[in-house]
Amino acid sequence: MRALHRAKNGSLGDMERLPPTYDGQEINKLPRFWPKRFFYGWVIVFISFWDSMLTAGIQSYGFSVFLPVLSNHFGWSRGAISAVQLIRMVTTMIAAVFLGRFADQRHGPRYMMIAGGTVAGLSLILLSRMQTLWQFYVLFGVVFGVAMTALGGMILGPTIVSKWFIRKRGRALAIATMGVSAGGVVAIPLTRFFIDAFGWRLAWTALGIVMLTTIIPLGAIFMRRQPEDVGLLPDNDSDDEISAPIQGRQDTSRASALTIRGSFTARQAFKSHSLWILVVVQTLGSLALSPVLMHQIAYMQDKGMNPLTAAFIGTLVAFFAMVGKVPWGILAEHLHVRFVIAIAFTIAGSSLWLLTQANDQFMMYIAYSIFFGLSMGSMPPLNNLMWVSYFGRDNLGRIRGYVTPLTRWTGGFSPLFAGFMWDKVGNYDLAFTVFSLSWITAGLVVLFAGNPKEPEAASE
Repeated sequence: MRALHRAKNGSLGDMERLPPTYDGQEINKLPRFWPKRFFYGWVIVFISFWDSMLTAGIQSYGFSVFLPVLSNHFGWSRGAISAVQLIRMVTTMIAAVFLGRFADQRHGPRYMMIAGGTVAGLSLILLSRMQTLWQFYVLFGVVFGVAMTALGGMILGPTIVSKWFIRKRGRALAIATMGVSAGGVVAIPLTRFFIDAFGWRLAWTALGIVMLTTIIPLGAIFMRRQPEDVGLLPDNDSDDEISAPIQGRQDTSRASALTIRGSFTARQAFKSHSLWILVVVQTLGSLALSPVLMHQIAYMQDKGMNPLTAAFIGTLVAFFAMVGKVPWGILAEHLHVRFVIAIAFTIAGSSLWLLTQANDQFMMYIAYSIFFGLSMGSMPPLNNLMWVSYFGRDNLGRIRGYVTPLTRWTGGFSPLFAGFMWDKVGNYDLAFTVFSLSWITAGLVVLFAGNPKEPEAASE
């Protein structure tokens, strides 16, 4: 039986194709102690949340605290330190092409978490012993970059969560990606505390130990690729809610009317005009997101704010980004995702402009943290929802792996650009203005991403 999953009330993900593993093939078992009444998909959401919290907390939010410390300790320029983001981005672009397909394989997600957690933890511990800039590039740029590709919210988390949910996919992805912002809420003050109390070297060691002792057990014991592998269905639905496609079915829901009915192969997706528009949108978003998270604390300190207050504002940004994710996800279950992205990205660009205008007006920093945090926080869940809404879930890992090199490269150059501008002119004003315009442009471009035609039956 090659069935189609029918969503209730015409919600997002209406009538998506189920993989053939449901048809009586051998299934994996859930942990023996797991209560059957509780849908296991929410465990997958928690794993993705925790994974994203650690990876994003370390690579973006936490590193923004390390940035001025490393610059002062070693005498490295901020541009030179920021270059590690470019190195890591190039690494992830290459690794994603090869690792993305494993997220679609039966035991691939489990192996990705075990290997990624091991490599990430060891690389962070070794960072505590670094003495030269090239060691920093290799450990945090290349080695940690490979681990980040296997972990985090780039491929694995959104792919697996999207396979476990259809009707409630918007809120599930939103909760999972709350980990990205939770990483800021936790990592910024915790990293600041460790550095002030024990020094930056011990801070790297502590982060590495946390990665090793949490990510590996979660992957080895609890990770499952999709509900069909354990004899379940997406959203914990029953067999009665599985049906064949209804030819000519008309749906009046605004969201489902623009939702793809089947799953695209990677080849079919790349022939779609919409895919290339979405690539532009995510590329512009990546251009603006990484450097702001990396340099915002240093930017505020340059404006005269003391380090603790700057860390507090950065934590507020992360907090509001975290609490804003679920409302955006639920909204995207009822309104087509491209319209939600347009709203969120336009607000993000406009609110980022506030930071460039703030000097000694503390309330402007508060306004920035609220509006930018709430809107910027929409990017992870909405971008993840965007790909599965347009192209389905069967080959999502492979498609995400292939598009990652096309969408992430600006996130590697833009932090370097911000650091270069600071080194040359002594401030971030021009750089952050460019990032503001990038958000707004992405919000306008996404409106042109219409639905691709229904895919024909094909195999990879």
